[in-house]
Amino acid sequence: MTRKLIFYVIMFGLVFFVFEGFGFISQFIMDDVYDHRDEVLNKLSNDDEVVTNLKRMDPVLGWQYHGPDVHSECNCQGTSVTYSFDRNGARTYRGFGDKPVEIVLVGDSYTHGSEVTDDDTFSAQLSSILGVSIANLGVGGFGPVQAFLNLKRKLPDYPEAGIVMLGIMYENIFRMVNSYRPVLAHKSSPYRIKPYIAKGDIQQPAPNVFSSVDSLKRQANYAFDHDFWAKPRHEFPFSVAFIRSMGSRYCLHKRLPRKLRKIGMPEYFLAYRSEAFCMELIRLLGQYAAFAHQNHVRPVVIFIPRDRHDTKSVAAFIETNREQFDPDLLICDIGNAHMDWERYNLVDSSKKGNINLCHPSPYGHRMMAEYIAGFLNERNVLVATSGL
Repeated sequence: MTRKLIFYVIMFGLVFFVFEGFGFISQFIMDDVYDHRDEVLNKLSNDDEVVTNLKRMDPVLGWQYHGPDVHSECNCQGTSVTYSFDRNGARTYRGFGDKPVEIVLVGDSYTHGSEVTDDDTFSAQLSSILGVSIANLGVGGFGPVQAFLNLKRKLPDYPEAGIVMLGIMYENIFRMVNSYRPVLAHKSSPYRIKPYIAKGDIQQPAPNVFSSVDSLKRQANYAFDHDFWAKPRHEFPFSVAFIRSMGSRYCLHKRLPRKLRKIGMPEYFLAYRSEAFCMELIRLLGQYAAFAHQNHVRPVVIFIPRDRHDTKSVAAFIETNREQFDPDLLICDIGNAHMDWERYNLVDSSKKGNINLCHPSPYGHRMMAEYIAGFLNERNVLVATSGL
């Protein structure tokens, strides 16, 4: 009896050791599924640079573009790209400012046109096709909530506008419910506290969150514990931490689908069928449409694929929930466009054996502009909104 007991104890110990060992090394194999607050918060010290950066943050939107400004950055292919902004933070292009703005466009970096020149953005090309002036207020890293709040702030500056457009890159459905960007994307700037939506209500950052480093750290710590995408800490017992990480929202909705896309499943297939996301998005679009009605402008939503790995997920979402959308809300899904999706994104192949798909290429932006123009013309939107 004693020998059996010793045997079982040894076997249990071996199994526990194996599971603990795997749980421990999992942080090196898939570190993104664990809480990484220490890495983020260690970047926030009380030095002059951090304090200066805090002063630049926006208490409502989190961050924002300011102008007038012209600067250059290299895109993922090493090509220098010039970005020009007017005093309102809108990205300019050839001919912008020659006539009153008729369309106000908000969104994220795909809307902004990151990594392509001013004139190559789809907003600039759409302006040329339609013959109207478009104010591109897209901001890199924004989610739909921030873009909507940005529209509410900036629309009064464009009294001649008859159309508003909200650009939503497919992946933005994840950003919509995220209160602190580094919880969702651990390489993000540690300053990015942001508004989000929960149970249909837009939640603003805590008052004075950017007033001091300590205040920002407190809010960041709270987000790491309570954000929609909160992850477990990598701590003993490591096997339990690993199991918790595998059951986290991040793993189920973000990491797992990125693996499944390798066998042909659309990356955001599960997200756009999940009630947790869909109901929040429907509520937000309802608020967007109501705001447009109040300001006598026509609301348009533009869903933009992230890359060729998923051009289908949003179509099913639109069809399933069509009756819940405001009847005046026009929904344009770029995933339906006929284009060479292999050319849609810029490609960074600088790392041997690793191909990284970046933001849309000039070709991708041109095809987006042509598709949106056709979408609007088919519905006589510009004619219907003229004179508003």
